[in-house]
Amino acid sequence: MRIESKIRETKLACWLVALIALTASPAPLALDAEAQAGPRMLAETFNRALAKGDAAAVREMLLPNVLIYESGGVEASAEEYASHHLPADMAFMANLKRETLSQESGGEGASAWVATRSRLSGRFKDKAVDLDSTETLVITQTTAGWRIAHVHWSSAPHRSPNP
Repeated sequence: MRIESKIRETKLACWLVALIALTASPAPLALDAEAQAGPRMLAETFNRALAKGDAAAVREMLLPNVLIYESGGVEASAEEYASHHLPADMAFMANLKRETLSQESGGEGASAWVATRSRLSGRFKDKAVDLDSTETLVITQTTAGWRIAHVHWSSAPHRSPNP
């Protein structure tokens, strides 16, 4: 029951973030540049910690009740993620080059989002990897600073842009 409730809450939050993003004019509802720096920096720090294998830093950036969607699966807490996919995610990212293709962010007040498109390439377990990856982070301002409330990752084989 707890997971279904968390999924409903996250769906509502995602819809609200999407609604804000779709209806906002560029400046009024978007965080100002200084406020955006916090969520964008958190997104970059989060990805660097994954690549370095720094589980403690990753855990510190996640809210305890973070909801993580990855490869069709769901993990409903930082503890669940740490005991399941985090070690594999760190091993995977440690072997790859991550090239940011685009990044957008926005939000209002204590809620923000960062959407990043990347290309991941390299070798993992003796296999070539070349993926187009998307990452959406929903981030909340807490008394301890910005923390990640929701992560959604997806990827597909890299496709070269059409000429």
